[in-house]
Amino acid sequence: AVLPGSDPVLKDEIVLISAHYDHFGEGRMGAADNASGVAAVLELATRFSTAQQAPKRTLVFVAFDCEERDLWGAVAFVMRKDVDPRAIVLNVNIDMLGRKGFDVMENTLFMAESHVLPSVHDDLAQVVNTTVLPIPSLAVSGRGDHAIFEKLNIPILMFTCGLYGDYHRKEDTLEKLDLELLSASVNASEKSIASTVQVSSLEASPLPLTGSDATLASGNAMLSAMLDHPENFNLTPNTIKICRKLHADTHAHLQKAKCNQATHNMLTMRGVFALTPIMESYEQSIFEDDREESN
Repeated sequence: AVLPGSDPVLKDEIVLISAHYDHFGEGRMGAADNASGVAAVLELATRFSTAQQAPKRTLVFVAFDCEERDLWGAVAFVMRKDVDPRAIVLNVNIDMLGRKGFDVMENTLFMAESHVLPSVHDDLAQVVNTTVLPIPSLAVSGRGDHAIFEKLNIPILMFTCGLYGDYHRKEDTLEKLDLELLSASVNASEKSIASTVQVSSLEASPLPLTGSDATLASGNAMLSAMLDHPENFNLTPNTIKICRKLHADTHAHLQKAKCNQATHNMLTMRGVFALTPIMESYEQSIFEDDREESN
């Protein structure tokens, strides 16, 4: 669906809002992955098409097929003769909402970003009833239709609750969704889109490889949740010790009025080395359960 922009110049720029509607079948309902994302896109289309202030940029709403098959739907979309990817200035992709991140993070929404969009961060600071954690798009690299647009050097924002134990399993059903969190997540997505469709210039600048202080703080929030629930992540005593020291050092760094870039970079690398094996182990346990259920 296309909602034409109202500005004579900016209407030629497209903000693409997307989700994927496919799943695996065979009893796997995909309530969070990704019926929640499709519901969010439909709700956003309703809100923007009935809003008193028309968007200056053109909004395109799309639901892709075959995301679970290596993103074929998004690939097919950008190859259409009636689609010019060069006109797309931002892709806002929504993939999984309404569950606790990693089964432990309450009222939390992750926002993966390839570029820093100041207007988005300013507006998200006003979001209530949920914590929006910016993370680098590298953290969800290749996982979602947004990856196709990022490959084309189009800025992306991806909103997601993160992984959870029922991911790709038959237990991913409607009654497992936190509908209040789902609603708050849609509100956060709406704010980010509203800011990007109205500003005269997006001022999108690539996110540094070592991320920003906001993404560093997000990593620390994840560390805190893991330390509060070490049994969920099979943390060894030595890993707990390493994570506690990293959490304390990062917290102290972020409390300073002006953060030292060298310290920031060092903490980012420590965070990558600490979090990567933990997340890989968590994901492996999910996928092993998935394979057992499929067999």
